[in-house]
Amino acid sequence: MATIAITIPKNLREKLGEEGTQEFVSLLNQINSAQQEDMERLNGRAFEKFQQELVHTRELMSHEFDKKLAEQRADLLKWMFIFWSTTIVTIIAGYILT
Repeated sequence: MATIAITIPKNLREKLGEEGTQEFVSLLNQINSAQQEDMERLNGRAFEKFQQELVHTRELMSHEFDKKLAEQRADLLKWMFIFWSTTIVTIIAGYILT
């Protein structure tokens, strides 16, 4: 993990001493690392949840599309039947009347 450049104020450095200052900086870096790891873990979970929702939405859309496509196909077949039936009846009537 990357460490953060920390500037310790002079008064605090004098009270803590050199060793205390180093330990304080080390403690702050450990806290920062732990927070970064937690954020990465939480972001990973959120991304996995987002992916699952995306897959679910895609499946729903695919199902809806297939359903609408089947409805359109049935409607098209109905109108084709009406067209060809009317055409055949018209042709037969034309031959009979002539």
